[in-house]
Amino acid sequence: MNSEIAVKTKQVFEKVFPESTNNFDWDRDQSGYENWDSFKHANLISELENKFDIHFEIDEIISISSAKSALNTIMKKKNDN
Repeated sequence: MNSEIAVKTKQVFEKVFPESTNNFDWDRDQSGYENWDSFKHANLISELENKFDIHFEIDEIISISSAKSALNTIMKKKNDN
């Protein structure tokens, strides 16, 4: 796992979901976040794209349902470039 990418991914999750700061869990899925709705999902995607200077495809956006899935998607995109 690329620790720099992991740290930045965690920072974005904690920015978008501040309630997760004290109990962050890579495996927690959408249902484990109190207010992960479509607006928060769009915000999360936007923050991740800006942080990593990447653009997610629709299927990637749909597949992001946890910090771990976001991290895996980002790492795949970074390795493909």
